[in-house]
Amino acid sequence: MRITLATKFNLLTIVIILVTSVLLSVFYLVDEMKDNHQKLLNDGRSAAAMAALNSEYGIYTRDKKALGQVVESLYLVDGVAYVAIYDLRGRPLIEKSFVPGISMKWSAESASAREEKIVAAELTDAQSGFSYFDVIAPVVSYARHDVMDPIAFGSGSSDARVVGHVRLGLTQESLRRRMRDLLISVSLFTFACIGAGIVLTVIMTRRISAPLKQLNEATRAVSEGRLEQPVEITTRDEVSDLSRSFNQMMGRLREYRAQVETRTKELTATNEQLLQEIQARKTAEEQLLHDAFHDALTGLPNRALFMDRLTHAIAIARRRKEYLFAVLFLDLDRFKVVNDSLGHLVGDRLLVELGARLTQSLRPGDTVARLGGDEFAILLEDISGTGNAIMIADRIAKELPDPFMIDGHEVFTSGSIGIALSAPSYEKAEQVLRDADTAMYQAKTQGRARHVVFEQGMHERAVERLRLETDLRRAAERGEFIVYYQPILSLKSKTVIGCEALVRWHHPERAPLIAGDLPS
Repeated sequence: MRITLATKFNLLTIVIILVTSVLLSVFYLVDEMKDNHQKLLNDGRSAAAMAALNSEYGIYTRDKKALGQVVESLYLVDGVAYVAIYDLRGRPLIEKSFVPGISMKWSAESASAREEKIVAAELTDAQSGFSYFDVIAPVVSYARHDVMDPIAFGSGSSDARVVGHVRLGLTQESLRRRMRDLLISVSLFTFACIGAGIVLTVIMTRRISAPLKQLNEATRAVSEGRLEQPVEITTRDEVSDLSRSFNQMMGRLREYRAQVETRTKELTATNEQLLQEIQARKTAEEQLLHDAFHDALTGLPNRALFMDRLTHAIAIARRRKEYLFAVLFLDLDRFKVVNDSLGHLVGDRLLVELGARLTQSLRPGDTVARLGGDEFAILLEDISGTGNAIMIADRIAKELPDPFMIDGHEVFTSGSIGIALSAPSYEKAEQVLRDADTAMYQAKTQGRARHVVFEQGMHERAVERLRLETDLRRAAERGEFIVYYQPILSLKSKTVIGCEALVRWHHPERAPLIAGDLPS
Protein backbone atom coordinates (compact mmCIF):
# COMPACT_ATOMS: atom_id res chain seq x y z
CA MET A 1 0.00 0.00 0.00
CA ARG A 2 1.44 3.33 -1.07
CA ILE A 3 1.16 6.19 1.47
CA THR A 4 1.66 9.68 0.12
CA LEU A 5 3.91 12.25 1.73
CA ALA A 6 0.92 14.48 2.55
CA THR A 7 -0.79 11.62 4.38
CA LYS A 8 2.37 10.88 6.34
CA PHE A 9 2.70 14.57 7.24
CA ASN A 10 -0.97 14.76 8.32
CA LEU A 11 -0.70 11.62 10.43
CA LEU A 12 2.53 12.80 12.05
CA THR A 13 1.10 16.24 12.83
CA ILE A 14 -2.14 14.81 14.22
CA VAL A 15 -0.22 12.38 16.42
CA ILE A 16 2.01 15.20 17.68
CA ILE A 17 -1.02 17.42 18.42
CA LEU A 18 -2.87 14.53 20.08
CA VAL A 19 0.08 13.51 22.25
CA THR A 20 0.86 17.11 23.17
CA SER A 21 -2.76 17.87 24.04
CA VAL A 22 -3.12 14.72 26.12
CA LEU A 23 0.13 15.33 27.96
CA LEU A 24 -0.76 18.95 28.68
CA SER A 25 -4.22 17.89 29.83
CA VAL A 26 -2.80 15.20 32.09
CA PHE A 27 -0.25 17.58 33.57
CA TYR A 28 -2.97 20.18 34.09
CA LEU A 29 -5.33 17.64 35.67
CA VAL A 30 -2.65 16.33 37.99
CA ASP A 31 -1.71 19.84 39.01
CA GLU A 32 -5.34 20.84 39.55
CA MET A 33 -5.93 17.64 41.51
CA LYS A 34 -3.07 18.51 43.80
CA ASP A 35 -4.34 22.07 44.15
CA ASN A 36 -7.93 20.97 44.86
CA HIS A 37 -6.69 18.29 47.24
CA GLN A 38 -4.64 20.86 49.10
CA LYS A 39 -7.48 23.39 48.97
CA LEU A 40 -9.87 20.82 50.45
CA LEU A 41 -7.42 20.11 53.26
CA ASN A 42 -6.87 23.80 53.87
CA ASP A 43 -10.63 24.40 53.98
CA GLY A 44 -10.96 21.50 56.42
CA ARG A 45 -8.19 22.86 58.63
CA SER A 46 -9.73 26.34 58.58
CA ALA A 47 -13.17 24.99 59.43
CA ALA A 48 -11.75 22.78 62.19
CA ALA A 49 -9.74 25.68 63.62
CA MET A 50 -12.79 27.96 63.61
CA ALA A 51 -14.88 25.24 65.25
CA ALA A 52 -12.21 24.69 67.90
CA LEU A 53 -12.15 28.42 68.65
CA ASN A 54 -15.92 28.53 68.97
CA SER A 55 -16.06 25.34 71.09
CA GLU A 56 -13.92 26.56 74.02
CA TYR A 57 -16.85 27.92 76.05
CA GLY A 58 -19.12 24.98 75.32
CA ILE A 59 -16.46 22.56 76.53
CA TYR A 60 -15.99 24.59 79.72
CA THR A 61 -19.65 24.72 80.48
CA ARG A 62 -20.63 21.39 79.01
CA ASP A 63 -23.23 23.32 77.06
CA LYS A 64 -24.41 20.96 74.37
CA LYS A 65 -26.66 23.60 72.89
CA ALA A 66 -23.70 25.89 72.24
CA LEU A 67 -21.72 22.97 70.90
CA GLY A 68 -24.69 22.02 68.73
CA GLN A 69 -24.67 25.50 67.23
CA VAL A 70 -20.99 25.05 66.38
CA VAL A 71 -21.74 21.71 64.75
CA GLU A 72 -24.67 23.13 62.79
CA SER A 73 -22.49 25.97 61.53
CA LEU A 74 -20.08 23.40 60.05
CA TYR A 75 -22.90 21.78 58.11
CA LEU A 76 -22.78 24.69 55.72
CA VAL A 77 -19.14 23.93 54.87
CA ASP A 78 -18.95 22.04 51.55
CA GLY A 79 -17.94 18.39 51.87
CA VAL A 80 -18.35 17.98 55.67
CA ALA A 81 -19.34 14.36 56.42
CA TYR A 82 -19.32 14.39 60.24
CA VAL A 83 -18.38 16.59 63.22
CA ALA A 84 -17.44 15.46 66.73
CA ILE A 85 -16.26 17.43 69.81
CA TYR A 86 -14.35 15.65 72.56
CA ASP A 87 -13.13 16.71 75.95
CA LEU A 88 -9.58 16.32 77.04
CA ARG A 89 -10.12 12.73 78.08
CA GLY A 90 -11.53 11.80 74.68
CA ARG A 91 -15.15 11.58 75.76
CA PRO A 92 -17.52 12.72 73.03
CA LEU A 93 -19.48 15.77 74.04
CA ILE A 94 -21.40 15.90 70.76
CA GLU A 95 -21.32 13.89 67.49
CA LYS A 96 -23.11 14.65 64.30
CA SER A 97 -22.89 12.60 61.02
CA PHE A 98 -24.14 14.14 57.81
CA VAL A 99 -23.42 10.99 55.75
CA PRO A 100 -24.92 7.74 57.03
CA GLY A 101 -22.76 4.65 57.47
CA ILE A 102 -19.55 6.38 58.59
CA SER A 103 -17.84 5.03 61.71
CA MET A 104 -16.48 7.77 64.00
CA LYS A 105 -14.44 5.75 66.43
CA TRP A 106 -12.18 7.82 68.69
CA SER A 107 -9.38 6.67 70.92
CA ALA A 108 -8.20 8.94 73.68
CA GLU A 109 -4.87 7.15 73.66
CA SER A 110 -4.26 7.96 70.01
CA ALA A 111 -1.41 10.25 69.19
CA SER A 112 -3.69 12.79 67.70
CA ALA A 113 -5.55 13.18 70.95
CA ARG A 114 -2.53 14.78 72.53
CA GLU A 115 -1.47 16.90 69.57
CA GLU A 116 -1.46 20.60 70.08
CA LYS A 117 -1.69 21.32 66.34
CA ILE A 118 -4.12 20.57 63.59
CA VAL A 119 -3.62 17.06 62.17
CA ALA A 120 -5.14 15.84 58.86
CA ALA A 121 -5.12 12.30 57.46
CA GLU A 122 -6.80 10.43 54.63
CA LEU A 123 -8.78 7.49 56.02
CA THR A 124 -10.90 4.72 54.60
CA ASP A 125 -13.82 3.37 56.56
CA ALA A 126 -13.42 -0.39 57.03
CA GLN A 127 -17.16 -1.11 57.03
CA SER A 128 -18.46 1.13 54.23
CA GLY A 129 -15.24 1.53 52.26
CA PHE A 130 -15.85 5.30 52.33
CA SER A 131 -12.70 7.41 51.79
CA TYR A 132 -12.50 10.78 53.56
CA PHE A 133 -10.16 13.31 55.14
CA ASP A 134 -10.07 13.25 58.94
CA VAL A 135 -9.05 16.64 60.47
CA ILE A 136 -8.47 16.98 64.21
CA ALA A 137 -7.99 20.44 65.74
CA PRO A 138 -7.13 21.04 69.42
CA VAL A 139 -9.34 23.36 71.49
CA VAL A 140 -6.97 25.69 73.34
CA SER A 141 -8.05 27.74 76.37
CA TYR A 142 -6.33 30.86 77.68
CA ALA A 143 -8.72 31.37 80.67
CA ARG A 144 -7.79 31.02 84.39
CA HIS A 145 -8.17 27.45 85.41
CA ASP A 146 -8.59 28.00 89.12
CA VAL A 147 -12.24 28.54 88.52
CA MET A 148 -12.49 25.49 86.36
CA ASP A 149 -12.82 21.87 87.19
CA PRO A 150 -9.44 20.84 88.50
CA ILE A 151 -9.95 17.31 87.35
CA ALA A 152 -10.69 18.41 83.83
CA PHE A 153 -8.29 21.26 83.51
CA GLY A 154 -5.49 20.57 85.94
CA SER A 155 -3.94 23.25 88.15
CA GLY A 156 -5.12 26.80 88.11
CA SER A 157 -2.53 28.51 85.87
CA SER A 158 -3.39 30.98 83.11
CA ASP A 159 -1.19 29.36 80.42
CA ALA A 160 -2.70 28.11 77.19
CA ARG A 161 -3.82 24.56 77.50
CA VAL A 162 -5.63 21.98 75.31
CA VAL A 163 -9.07 21.42 76.78
CA GLY A 164 -10.55 19.26 73.99
CA HIS A 165 -10.58 18.41 70.32
CA VAL A 166 -12.77 19.08 67.36
CA ARG A 167 -12.87 16.26 64.83
CA LEU A 168 -14.03 17.05 61.33
CA GLY A 169 -14.55 14.56 58.43
CA LEU A 170 -14.45 15.81 54.85
CA THR A 171 -15.69 13.74 51.96
CA GLN A 172 -13.91 13.72 48.58
CA GLU A 173 -17.13 13.86 46.64
CA SER A 174 -16.78 17.57 46.01
CA LEU A 175 -13.21 16.95 44.95
CA ARG A 176 -14.37 14.25 42.58
CA ARG A 177 -17.12 16.45 41.25
CA ARG A 178 -14.74 19.29 40.65
CA MET A 179 -12.26 16.93 38.99
CA ARG A 180 -15.03 15.46 36.80
CA ASP A 181 -16.10 18.92 35.72
CA LEU A 182 -12.48 19.84 35.13
CA LEU A 183 -11.93 16.64 33.12
CA ILE A 184 -14.91 17.43 30.92
CA SER A 185 -13.69 20.96 30.36
CA VAL A 186 -10.16 19.82 29.61
CA SER A 187 -11.46 17.10 27.24
CA LEU A 188 -13.57 19.60 25.35
CA PHE A 189 -10.63 21.95 25.15
CA THR A 190 -8.36 19.09 23.97
CA PHE A 191 -10.82 18.03 21.27
CA ALA A 192 -11.15 21.60 20.16
CA CYS A 193 -7.37 21.94 19.93
CA ILE A 194 -7.09 18.66 18.03
CA GLY A 195 -9.83 19.70 15.60
CA ALA A 196 -8.24 23.08 15.03
CA GLY A 197 -4.86 21.40 14.60
CA ILE A 198 -6.28 18.95 12.06
CA VAL A 199 -7.85 21.76 10.06
CA LEU A 200 -4.63 23.78 10.11
CA THR A 201 -2.64 20.65 9.24
CA VAL A 202 -4.81 19.89 6.23
CA ILE A 203 -4.56 23.49 5.04
CA MET A 204 -0.80 23.63 5.51
CA THR A 205 -0.36 20.20 3.95
CA ARG A 206 -2.23 21.28 0.87
CA ARG A 207 -0.13 24.41 0.60
CA ILE A 208 3.07 22.39 1.03
CA SER A 209 2.11 19.30 -0.97
CA ALA A 210 0.73 21.17 -4.00
CA PRO A 211 4.18 22.38 -5.18
CA LEU A 212 5.66 19.01 -4.29
CA LYS A 213 2.97 17.31 -6.36
CA GLN A 214 3.88 19.54 -9.29
CA LEU A 215 7.54 18.64 -8.79
CA ASN A 216 6.59 14.96 -8.70
CA GLU A 217 4.64 15.23 -11.95
CA ALA A 218 7.48 17.17 -13.55
CA THR A 219 9.97 14.52 -12.39
CA ARG A 220 7.79 11.78 -13.91
CA ALA A 221 7.62 13.76 -17.13
CA VAL A 222 11.43 14.05 -17.15
CA SER A 223 11.73 10.28 -16.63
CA GLU A 224 9.43 9.80 -19.64
CA GLY A 225 11.52 12.16 -21.74
CA ARG A 226 9.12 15.14 -21.71
CA LEU A 227 11.12 18.25 -20.87
CA GLU A 228 8.91 20.97 -22.35
CA GLN A 229 6.54 21.83 -19.46
CA PRO A 230 8.19 23.81 -16.61
CA VAL A 231 7.08 23.78 -12.96
CA GLU A 232 4.87 26.70 -11.90
CA ILE A 233 6.27 28.73 -8.98
CA THR A 234 3.38 29.71 -6.65
CA THR A 235 5.16 30.20 -3.31
CA ARG A 236 8.13 32.04 -1.89
CA ASP A 237 9.93 29.49 0.16
CA GLU A 238 12.40 26.61 -0.19
CA VAL A 239 9.98 24.75 -2.48
CA SER A 240 9.98 27.70 -4.88
CA ASP A 241 13.78 27.68 -4.87
CA LEU A 242 13.67 23.96 -5.58
CA SER A 243 11.16 24.52 -8.41
CA ARG A 244 13.34 27.24 -9.90
CA SER A 245 16.40 24.98 -9.76
CA PHE A 246 14.35 22.16 -11.28
CA ASN A 247 13.30 24.39 -14.19
CA GLN A 248 16.94 25.34 -14.76
CA MET A 249 17.88 21.66 -14.68
CA MET A 250 15.18 20.89 -17.26
CA GLY A 251 16.57 23.63 -19.50
CA ARG A 252 20.05 22.16 -19.23
CA LEU A 253 18.63 18.71 -19.91
CA ARG A 254 16.95 19.99 -23.07
CA GLU A 255 20.28 21.38 -24.24
CA TYR A 256 22.05 18.13 -23.38
CA ARG A 257 19.35 16.10 -25.16
CA ALA A 258 19.78 18.19 -28.29
CA GLN A 259 23.54 17.71 -28.11
CA VAL A 260 23.11 13.98 -27.47
CA GLU A 261 20.73 13.62 -30.42
CA THR A 262 23.16 15.44 -32.68
CA ARG A 263 26.06 13.37 -31.41
CA THR A 264 23.99 10.19 -31.70
CA LYS A 265 23.28 10.89 -35.34
CA GLU A 266 26.97 11.50 -35.95
CA LEU A 267 27.90 8.32 -34.08
CA THR A 268 25.23 6.36 -35.97
CA ALA A 269 26.63 7.52 -39.29
CA THR A 270 30.17 6.77 -38.12
CA ASN A 271 29.06 3.39 -36.82
CA GLU A 272 27.43 2.51 -40.12
CA GLN A 273 30.59 3.54 -41.91
CA LEU A 274 32.66 1.45 -39.51
CA LEU A 275 30.35 -1.52 -40.03
CA GLN A 276 30.75 -1.18 -43.77
CA GLU A 277 34.52 -0.95 -43.39
CA ILE A 278 34.53 -3.94 -41.03
CA GLN A 279 32.38 -5.92 -43.42
CA ALA A 280 34.64 -4.97 -46.31
CA ARG A 281 37.71 -5.88 -44.28
CA LYS A 282 36.09 -9.15 -43.20
CA THR A 283 35.22 -9.91 -46.81
CA ALA A 284 38.77 -9.05 -47.86
CA GLU A 285 40.20 -11.25 -45.08
CA GLU A 286 37.93 -14.11 -46.10
CA GLN A 287 38.95 -13.59 -49.70
CA LEU A 288 42.62 -13.51 -48.74
CA LEU A 289 42.16 -16.64 -46.66
CA HIS A 290 40.35 -18.28 -49.55
CA ASP A 291 43.05 -17.20 -52.02
CA ALA A 292 45.76 -18.44 -49.68
CA PHE A 293 44.31 -21.96 -49.66
CA HIS A 294 42.54 -22.19 -53.03
CA ASP A 295 43.60 -22.14 -56.64
CA ALA A 296 42.83 -18.83 -58.33
CA LEU A 297 41.83 -20.46 -61.65
CA THR A 298 39.69 -23.44 -60.66
CA GLY A 299 38.64 -22.46 -57.14
CA LEU A 300 39.82 -25.86 -55.89
CA PRO A 301 42.02 -26.24 -52.80
CA ASN A 302 45.67 -25.51 -53.58
CA ARG A 303 48.78 -27.36 -52.51
CA ALA A 304 48.89 -25.72 -49.04
CA LEU A 305 45.32 -26.72 -48.13
CA PHE A 306 45.76 -30.19 -49.63
CA MET A 307 48.93 -30.77 -47.62
CA ASP A 308 47.18 -29.59 -44.44
CA ARG A 309 44.29 -32.03 -44.90
CA LEU A 310 46.72 -34.81 -45.82
CA THR A 311 48.70 -34.12 -42.63
CA HIS A 312 45.47 -34.34 -40.66
CA ALA A 313 44.65 -37.69 -42.31
CA ILE A 314 48.11 -39.03 -41.43
CA ALA A 315 47.59 -38.00 -37.79
CA ILE A 316 44.23 -39.82 -37.66
CA ALA A 317 45.77 -42.93 -39.23
CA ARG A 318 48.51 -42.98 -36.60
CA ARG A 319 45.89 -42.87 -33.82
CA ARG A 320 43.42 -45.30 -35.42
CA LYS A 321 44.93 -48.40 -36.95
CA GLU A 322 41.76 -49.21 -38.93
CA TYR A 323 41.71 -45.79 -40.61
CA LEU A 324 42.91 -45.86 -44.23
CA PHE A 325 43.33 -43.15 -46.86
CA ALA A 326 44.75 -42.84 -50.38
CA VAL A 327 46.22 -40.10 -52.55
CA LEU A 328 45.62 -40.02 -56.34
CA PHE A 329 48.07 -37.95 -58.38
CA LEU A 330 46.56 -37.01 -61.78
CA ASP A 331 48.47 -35.49 -64.69
CA LEU A 332 46.81 -34.73 -68.03
CA ASP A 333 48.26 -36.38 -71.11
CA ARG A 334 49.23 -34.15 -74.02
CA PHE A 335 47.98 -30.96 -72.29
CA LYS A 336 50.72 -28.97 -73.98
CA VAL A 337 49.15 -29.82 -77.35
CA VAL A 338 45.91 -28.14 -76.29
CA ASN A 339 47.73 -24.97 -75.21
CA ASP A 340 49.82 -24.87 -78.38
CA SER A 341 46.86 -25.50 -80.72
CA LEU A 342 43.87 -23.80 -79.11
CA GLY A 343 45.63 -21.31 -76.87
CA HIS A 344 46.18 -20.94 -73.16
CA LEU A 345 42.67 -19.52 -72.59
CA VAL A 346 41.10 -22.74 -73.82
CA GLY A 347 43.63 -24.65 -71.76
CA ASP A 348 42.61 -22.74 -68.64
CA ARG A 349 38.93 -23.42 -69.37
CA LEU A 350 39.80 -27.09 -69.77
CA LEU A 351 41.40 -27.13 -66.33
CA VAL A 352 38.29 -25.51 -64.80
CA GLU A 353 35.95 -28.01 -66.42
CA LEU A 354 38.23 -30.87 -65.42
CA GLY A 355 38.20 -29.71 -61.77
CA ALA A 356 34.39 -29.62 -61.78
CA ARG A 357 34.19 -33.10 -63.34
CA LEU A 358 36.60 -34.53 -60.76
CA THR A 359 34.59 -32.99 -57.91
CA GLN A 360 31.39 -34.61 -59.17
CA SER A 361 33.11 -37.99 -59.43
CA LEU A 362 34.10 -38.08 -55.73
CA ARG A 363 32.38 -38.36 -52.39
CA PRO A 364 31.45 -35.17 -50.47
CA GLY A 365 34.20 -35.71 -47.89
CA ASP A 366 37.02 -36.22 -50.43
CA THR A 367 39.39 -33.42 -51.46
CA VAL A 368 40.34 -32.42 -55.03
CA ALA A 369 43.23 -29.96 -55.30
CA ARG A 370 45.13 -28.40 -58.15
CA LEU A 371 48.84 -28.55 -57.42
CA GLY A 372 49.90 -26.50 -60.41
CA GLY A 373 49.82 -26.66 -64.23
CA ASP A 374 47.86 -29.73 -65.26
CA GLU A 375 48.57 -31.67 -62.06
CA PHE A 376 45.71 -32.55 -59.69
CA ALA A 377 45.75 -34.43 -56.39
CA ILE A 378 42.85 -36.30 -54.81
CA LEU A 379 42.63 -37.26 -51.11
CA LEU A 380 40.32 -40.20 -50.35
CA GLU A 381 39.69 -40.48 -46.62
CA ASP A 382 38.31 -43.35 -44.55
CA ILE A 383 38.38 -46.02 -47.26
CA SER A 384 38.16 -49.76 -46.75
CA GLY A 385 41.21 -50.68 -48.80
CA THR A 386 43.03 -50.52 -52.13
CA GLY A 387 39.90 -51.54 -54.01
CA ASN A 388 38.13 -48.27 -53.19
CA ALA A 389 41.02 -46.19 -54.53
CA ILE A 390 41.29 -48.29 -57.74
CA MET A 391 37.51 -48.09 -58.24
CA ILE A 392 37.55 -44.27 -58.06
CA ALA A 393 40.61 -44.15 -60.37
CA ASP A 394 38.73 -46.32 -62.90
CA ARG A 395 35.70 -44.02 -62.65
CA ILE A 396 37.87 -40.98 -63.35
CA ALA A 397 39.62 -42.74 -66.21
CA LYS A 398 36.26 -43.57 -67.81
CA GLU A 399 34.89 -40.01 -67.47
CA LEU A 400 37.99 -38.18 -68.70
CA PRO A 401 37.74 -39.34 -72.35
CA ASP A 402 34.31 -37.70 -72.69
CA PRO A 403 34.80 -34.52 -74.73
CA PHE A 404 34.83 -31.07 -73.15
CA MET A 405 32.88 -28.39 -75.05
CA ILE A 406 34.91 -25.19 -74.71
CA ASP A 407 34.13 -22.15 -76.88
CA GLY A 408 32.72 -24.38 -79.63
CA HIS A 409 35.66 -26.75 -79.56
CA GLU A 410 35.52 -30.40 -78.66
CA VAL A 411 38.53 -31.10 -76.52
CA PHE A 412 39.56 -34.65 -75.70
CA THR A 413 42.03 -35.51 -73.02
CA SER A 414 43.16 -38.33 -70.80
CA GLY A 415 45.16 -38.59 -67.65
CA SER A 416 47.74 -40.74 -65.92
CA ILE A 417 47.01 -41.49 -62.26
CA GLY A 418 49.38 -42.59 -59.54
CA ILE A 419 47.93 -44.08 -56.36
CA ALA A 420 49.64 -44.04 -52.95
CA LEU A 421 47.94 -45.88 -50.09
CA SER A 422 48.37 -45.01 -46.41
CA ALA A 423 51.09 -46.88 -44.58
CA PRO A 424 52.57 -46.74 -41.07
CA SER A 425 55.88 -45.58 -42.52
CA TYR A 426 54.42 -42.24 -43.64
CA GLU A 427 55.19 -39.42 -41.22
CA LYS A 428 54.88 -36.41 -43.50
CA ALA A 429 52.44 -35.41 -46.21
CA GLU A 430 55.29 -34.77 -48.63
CA GLN A 431 56.23 -38.45 -48.52
CA VAL A 432 52.75 -39.60 -49.57
CA LEU A 433 52.53 -37.04 -52.38
CA ARG A 434 56.00 -37.97 -53.58
CA ASP A 435 55.11 -41.64 -53.86
CA ALA A 436 51.84 -40.85 -55.69
CA ASP A 437 53.83 -38.68 -58.12
CA THR A 438 56.28 -41.53 -58.66
CA ALA A 439 53.42 -43.94 -59.41
CA MET A 440 51.96 -41.37 -61.86
CA TYR A 441 55.23 -41.19 -63.83
CA GLN A 442 55.31 -44.97 -63.88
CA ALA A 443 51.82 -44.88 -65.44
CA LYS A 444 53.04 -42.46 -68.09
CA THR A 445 56.01 -44.75 -68.80
CA GLN A 446 53.65 -47.68 -69.28
CA GLY A 447 51.64 -45.90 -71.99
CA ARG A 448 49.57 -43.15 -70.31
CA ALA A 449 45.78 -43.05 -69.73
CA ARG A 450 46.05 -45.55 -66.94
CA HIS A 451 46.61 -45.77 -63.21
CA VAL A 452 49.41 -47.42 -61.23
CA VAL A 453 49.50 -48.23 -57.52
CA PHE A 454 52.74 -47.25 -55.85
CA GLU A 455 55.16 -49.98 -54.79
CA GLN A 456 58.29 -49.57 -52.73
CA GLY A 457 60.48 -50.71 -55.64
CA MET A 458 59.40 -47.70 -57.69
CA HIS A 459 60.87 -45.39 -55.15
CA GLU A 460 64.10 -47.36 -54.99
CA ARG A 461 64.46 -47.28 -58.78
CA ALA A 462 63.75 -43.58 -58.83
CA VAL A 463 66.39 -43.00 -56.19
CA GLU A 464 68.84 -45.15 -58.11
CA ARG A 465 68.12 -43.27 -61.34
CA LEU A 466 68.63 -39.92 -59.59
CA ARG A 467 71.93 -41.08 -58.10
CA LEU A 468 73.21 -42.33 -61.47
CA GLU A 469 72.19 -39.11 -63.16
CA THR A 470 74.09 -37.16 -60.53
CA ASP A 471 77.16 -39.37 -60.86
CA LEU A 472 76.93 -39.16 -64.64
CA ARG A 473 77.03 -35.35 -64.52
CA ARG A 474 80.11 -35.45 -62.32
CA ALA A 475 81.88 -38.23 -64.34
CA ALA A 476 83.04 -35.87 -67.13
CA GLU A 477 84.51 -33.48 -64.59
CA ARG A 478 86.38 -36.28 -62.84
CA GLY A 479 87.60 -37.90 -66.16
CA GLU A 480 85.85 -41.20 -65.57
CA PHE A 481 84.92 -41.67 -69.30
CA ILE A 482 87.50 -43.68 -71.31
CA VAL A 483 87.30 -44.18 -75.12
CA TYR A 484 88.06 -47.64 -76.48
CA TYR A 485 88.67 -48.21 -80.25
CA GLN A 486 87.83 -51.57 -81.68
CA PRO A 487 89.11 -52.41 -85.24
CA ILE A 488 86.81 -53.71 -87.98
CA LEU A 489 88.51 -56.49 -90.08
CA SER A 490 87.56 -57.70 -93.60
CA LEU A 491 87.48 -61.46 -93.80
CA LYS A 492 88.11 -61.40 -97.54
CA SER A 493 91.18 -59.19 -97.51
CA LYS A 494 91.98 -59.82 -93.95
CA THR A 495 92.78 -56.14 -93.48
CA VAL A 496 91.46 -53.37 -91.15
CA ILE A 497 88.82 -51.49 -93.02
CA GLY A 498 87.61 -49.32 -90.11
CA CYS A 499 87.21 -48.97 -86.31
CA GLU A 500 84.48 -48.65 -83.70
CA ALA A 501 84.81 -46.19 -80.81
CA LEU A 502 83.38 -47.30 -77.49
CA VAL A 503 83.05 -45.13 -74.33
CA ARG A 504 83.27 -46.90 -71.00
CA TRP A 505 82.49 -45.32 -67.67
CA HIS A 506 84.89 -46.29 -64.96
CA HIS A 507 82.64 -45.72 -61.90
CA PRO A 508 84.60 -45.44 -58.64
CA GLU A 509 82.29 -47.94 -56.90
CA ARG A 510 81.05 -50.07 -59.80
CA ALA A 511 82.69 -52.07 -62.57
CA PRO A 512 83.23 -50.33 -65.91
CA LEU A 513 79.82 -49.50 -67.34
CA ILE A 514 78.67 -49.26 -70.92
CA ALA A 515 75.51 -47.67 -72.28
CA GLY A 516 73.55 -50.92 -72.08
CA ASP A 517 74.23 -51.21 -68.37
CA LEU A 518 72.51 -47.90 -67.54
CA PRO A 519 68.82 -47.92 -66.59
CA SER A 520 66.44 -46.48 -69.14
